[in-house]
Formats: sequence, structure tokens, C-alpha cells
Amino acid sequence: MAKNPLAPPQGTRRQHPKMLPDGARPELMPVVNTARDRVVVTWLSDTSLRIGGLTGLHLVDLHLRENAGCGECKGPHLHVCHR
Repeated sequence: MAKNPLAPPQGTRRQHPKMLPDGARPELMPVVNTARDRVVVTWLSDTSLRIGGLTGLHLVDLHLRENAGCGECKGPHLHVCHR
């Protein structure tokens, strides 16, 4: 089986094993096929979300408009809930 192209080089450590490795975004964006996949790659690379936190989001956790109904933040945000 071929080596994983996103695996970090031997002897280097990632910032966190459940987050995208540094430099993964430029390699992933040309090969993702859907808008959903582009959002996933963008959010994982631009935020401190871990993969499990992002995949566990429900639609009600996303408050992507100003002055969301939860009243916690004025700007767009999301809630990572441990269910």
C-alpha cells in the first residue's frame, strides 16, 4: 500500500494528532470534489476544531448569522456540544 501523502515526515510532530497537519490544505483543496468537502477542509485548517468536533456538529449548532438566537455571541459562531 502506498504511503499516506498527508502523513508528517518521520521525526516531526503535529500540533495535535486529531487536527489537520500543517500544510495539508494546499494539497487537499485541488482534489476535493464537493462544496461540503471544501467547507470541511477550510474549517479544519482555519479554526481550532478537531475532526471529531466538526463531524459531530448538528445544524442547530451552527449560528452563521449576526445576532443569533442563542444570545451568546453577536457574530457568526458555532457550538461544539458533547452529546
